Amino acid sequence: MRWENAIPGVEVPEARAEFLGRYGGADDDGFKAYLTEHFHDLHAVAREGAGSFGFGLGNLWRIANQCPGSPVPPCVHWAPATVQGRPPRLLLIS
Repeated sequence: MRWENAIPGVEVPEARAEFLGRYGGADDDGFKAYLTEHFHDLHAVAREGAGSFGFGLGNLWRIANQCPGSPVPPCVHWAPATVQGRPPRLLLIS
């Protein structure tokens, strides 16, 4: 989806409260630094009514590697929800 159709995950009240609890301090510049250091500031959620693009399995990698300088506008990509017992998935912003 396009970035304008996404909300930074740290702006979602429930997520922000959870991150703040993990941080164990005040919602200040130190907390903002914590979010950046742990890459929480890179996660996003879709706004209501936002559409996504399906590239198929493995094709996003091909697009990223075979089309440098592509005129396609930046967009947000996310992995499915983390499966219990597995490590968190990564977010890709291209």
